[in-house]
Amino acid sequence: MLDRNRLKMRVLAAFLALPLFATPAAAQDWNNLAASEAMNQVHATMRQHMIVNPAEEGENGARGTPPAPARMDATYRVDPNVRRTVQQKLVAAVTRQNEAAGEELSATFARHDLIAMGDRALSSFGLRSGDVIDAVTIYRLAMWGAAKGLTTPPPRSAITGARMQTASTFDLAAARLDTPARRQEFAETLLYQAILMDLASEQAQKSRDQVTIDALGRSARQALVASGLNPDRMQLTSRGFILER
Repeated sequence: MLDRNRLKMRVLAAFLALPLFATPAAAQDWNNLAASEAMNQVHATMRQHMIVNPAEEGENGARGTPPAPARMDATYRVDPNVRRTVQQKLVAAVTRQNEAAGEELSATFARHDLIAMGDRALSSFGLRSGDVIDAVTIYRLAMWGAAKGLTTPPPRSAITGARMQTASTFDLAAARLDTPARRQEFAETLLYQAILMDLASEQAQKSRDQVTIDALGRSARQALVASGLNPDRMQLTSRGFILER
């Protein structure tokens, strides 16, 4: 999701210059982050516990009405200890491949509350942190924008549709997100990935660095497929992500 509005993340890019994403080679650093154990786990959870997985419905889409997921509170109250754990896992994933980049990411987490800034940008779209359904939606929209090379945000109706689709298909109970700590760790792992991808894409677009734009697009496409969406076969509509006819 890019922008003037691009979830208004330019407010972040204005004062966050992450060396992690400053060169074409840095797209590989994002790949390392996206392929971390934490992301592998959340991708597996998303794929396995969607009642209907749009990427696997078949050529004609789902038939009939899918069963509703078991009702469970999707919200959580932020625990600073859980947030630190999420940050440490992401920093460790980058550090294993690039120590300097890992140090810069750690310093960024220490200096700036990325999630709070993201909340201010996302509020106009009806999305927020503190909710697993919103986090899944934000993540998928951010990856979708990068994978498609979008320079404008999706229509508000499409964002609303993507959120409603997630709410009606993601089974938190089956995913064992049955404690606030589990919900927070899962959601914030997605949120940080979305914000970092958004920043990386914004910087690449501003510098007209097509090599990095393309590399980030490939990374985002791989992340979507891992989470259960195939951007090459789908479109984003007021009903959410649907297979192209």
